[in-house]
Amino acid sequence: MARATIKTFLTNITDGASSTVSTSLDGVPFTTSTIISSRVFTKKTNNKYIVEPFVSFKNTSIPSNYSHTRTHDASAGTTTFIIKYTHPLKPPKTDIIEFFGEAKTSVAASSNKIHSYKTDESFLSSTGGPRNLVVYGDPHVALTLDVLKTPKRYSGSFGENVSLIGGESTVVIGPDGKYKTKINYPPTALLTDYQIKLTEYTSDSFGINLNSPTTVTVTQYPECEVRLTLSDSALGTTLPSTTTYKYFGEFNTTKYAKFAYVVTKSVNLAVKQAKGFTALDLKKVDRTSASISDTTEVAVGFFEGEYRETRVGYQDLKITIDNDLSPNQAVIEGVLKIDFGYDSGGHSLITLNVNDILKNA
Repeated sequence: MARATIKTFLTNITDGASSTVSTSLDGVPFTTSTIISSRVFTKKTNNKYIVEPFVSFKNTSIPSNYSHTRTHDASAGTTTFIIKYTHPLKPPKTDIIEFFGEAKTSVAASSNKIHSYKTDESFLSSTGGPRNLVVYGDPHVALTLDVLKTPKRYSGSFGENVSLIGGESTVVIGPDGKYKTKINYPPTALLTDYQIKLTEYTSDSFGINLNSPTTVTVTQYPECEVRLTLSDSALGTTLPSTTTYKYFGEFNTTKYAKFAYVVTKSVNLAVKQAKGFTALDLKKVDRTSASISDTTEVAVGFFEGEYRETRVGYQDLKITIDNDLSPNQAVIEGVLKIDFGYDSGGHSLITLNVNDILKNA
């Protein structure tokens, strides 16, 4: 049974589930489930936050497999976390989830410091979109900020280390102890990392929980494509006008898609094999027309530049023949279960040959 250790680093903050020091990571591969539900942290009476509670996954094997929801109630002094985990094919052995936070009776005791940040670090969709970044610190403390786009595999002048915000800029913590901004991530056609870079403006202005620079990585996968195509190498049937279906989906999502082909011939038709129409009749080739030379499939974890196979299952495969029609007709149909991955800038091609499944009666 796989479990993650939970560690807390809290000052003048109570933990509503302090006796819970680990959580199970067991689950069905490539599904997401809640592993920490409504864990509440509360500042002690007569204290004020100088570092609002936050969670860190930097000591986990694959931080991007974790996502969380954080709800802070300033009037009540409580912060609630819900943490979800996307289960890999092989669970980790040494993951550590860490919670940090600090409150003091005198906020002035910790002046001129940047304490923490908050942003959504989960996978971006291929279409991009806005996400908020909040940096917490003492009022009027400055830091520098940049957001860089770095495709993991690129060709020509696609762009490496291009700033999304017009270059490094100096920002200042507001009177409420926060600096807030919205990062607008663009669409992508290639596997891309974005680096949010926070750096000290003056020496020793980052608190004990931050390095300078602190770099936050957000990964974006392009939309994945699967094509199903029908051909006839020798039987001589008349194929439908549309022989290729295209299916699109976001990385790490699942889609069920029906397909149906109608083929005809002037002579009677029959199913070619005693076992009928099976998954073995559908041939899949990955990275078809790929623009990127990735060669290694990543089954557990996602590493720079490597492709993740799109997995396809087949359900309800059948052939219905009607030799009373003129011309004679066969309907070939089924359902695809597609678990979308990353196909190196190409697509997964599934081919079906009528000659493999039908014959003259």
